[in-house]
Amino acid sequence: MTPDSANKQNPIGRRRTLFCLSVIAVVCIVVYSNSYEGPFVFDDLHNISENHFLRMTQLDWQSLYNAGFRSPLENRFVANISFALNYYLGGYHVGGYHLINVLIHMITGMLVFFLAGALLRTPGILPVPNTGGASRPFSPQSPERTILIPLFAALIFIAHPVQTQSVTYIVQRMNSMAVMFYLAALLLFILGRMRPGEWKRWALYLGALVSWAM
Repeated sequence: MTPDSANKQNPIGRRRTLFCLSVIAVVCIVVYSNSYEGPFVFDDLHNISENHFLRMTQLDWQSLYNAGFRSPLENRFVANISFALNYYLGGYHVGGYHLINVLIHMITGMLVFFLAGALLRTPGILPVPNTGGASRPFSPQSPERTILIPLFAALIFIAHPVQTQSVTYIVQRMNSMAVMFYLAALLLFILGRMRPGEWKRWALYLGALVSWAM
């Protein structure tokens, strides 16, 4: 039985996972609760508030293309399109831009949680002592290894002061999105390696490739 199939048949495991994701979300919201009124500063001006290609008034392919590939940093087209969608929905109201930055950081923290859990379920990552069948802390089946360590890792990532600039400095969404897609690619690749089914494995590999490209 694979770890994924075991988790699907284990309602306690699902509840623990949902609880951990809720904790990550709450901590992220609380930590950055005072950041929503920060104005556009420094590189925000050139890349966002003074960039007329982001001033999208209708949702069509041409507008998305102009925002993504005719902005000052055209090689960061995904972030540029996200700024244009922010403008389309709320103009230059900074609260919406900060909200998306916090949500990206929250999703990345959850990816850290799942990535740490996947690594700890991978055979050979940590030595498992011979206990004659008895469960010990940090054995593959222990909640400390499958839940608490990934949760602790994710909370360190979410609340660490080194993340402050990437989350609160609006244009640095480019940095946060790069980390989010990088971790998503890594997680999907690891899950693909652990997946026994051929088509599911290649679907995960394809997802990893798309995340890497973004």
